[in-house]
Amino acid sequence: MTLLLPLLGFIFVSLLIAAAAMVLSPSGNAIIQRRLGELRGMPEEKPAYSEAAVKTLKQLAKYAPQSPSEMGKLQKRLVCAGFRNKEAITIFMGIRLGVALLAFGVASSPLVGRPSVFLAIGVAAVGYLMPSMALEP
Repeated sequence: MTLLLPLLGFIFVSLLIAAAAMVLSPSGNAIIQRRLGELRGMPEEKPAYSEAAVKTLKQLAKYAPQSPSEMGKLQKRLVCAGFRNKEAITIFMGIRLGVALLAFGVASSPLVGRPSVFLAIGVAAVGYLMPSMALEP
């Protein structure tokens, strides 16, 4: 009985994340239409939440550490992954820092377990590295 509550919590959070991913991800046809529009030079229509998220990530990216040698490597990996936009690096840096801050906040809260500063810093470091790992070929 004591394992039932964490199991139900895990299932609920997993379903919540899956539902959010399904709502926010475009359908296959929309991706093809967007790519064809890029090739034709047509302006892209962006949803309102997309513009707000990009603006927030750009503001967050200002505080991320950036070295020129890392930026060049990161630009190449983003291009290989299909992100050819000029602001892709800025958005990626915002995502990287946002994931790290979110991981730190979750790990330092008593929701997950007993709060520990060292554990929270370790989880934040892993959260900072995870977006870069997703770009690896």
